Amino acid sequence: MGYTHYWYRTPALETREMFGRFAIDAMRLVKVATMHDIATEAEFTEGGLWVNGLGTETCESFWWPAVCDSEDLFEDGQSFNFCKTRVRPYDAVVTALILRAKVIYADAAMTFASDGTWDPRPYGEGNWVAGRDLYAATYGEQFPAHLEPVEIP
Repeated sequence: MGYTHYWYRTPALETREMFGRFAIDAMRLVKVATMHDIATEAEFTEGGLWVNGLGTETCESFWWPAVCDSEDLFEDGQSFNFCKTRVRPYDAVVTALILRAKVIYADAAMTFASDGTWDPRPYGEGNWVAGRDLYAATYGEQFPAHLEPVEIP
């Protein structure tokens, strides 16, 4: 199954402080995920952060560079990235990280889309509910409704 999340960033609207805040919040989220038995492997450096599952529960790594490479920008000044999780358990971490990035980087600097659904599907697969729950458990608040995506069915 090719279950993937996509995001665009506009580096001209980003600050170093945004990445610093995001990295700190991401570390906190990974710690909470571990307490909820979501096994992840993560690395945080000055250059960026990446997260993946562990063992057989891996797929593609979520990668968020501190600064987007100017050579990789589209003509409109945006960068594009994606992460295929195949709905492995670490998908909740990836979706929660995307939600946190949306809060920190705001509408103008970051947009996202997904193959998943915003609301539950039967059997709880391929939706953002687990990520939103992890977000709430980590930050003590629900993801702001005014930032909900229009790109996810």
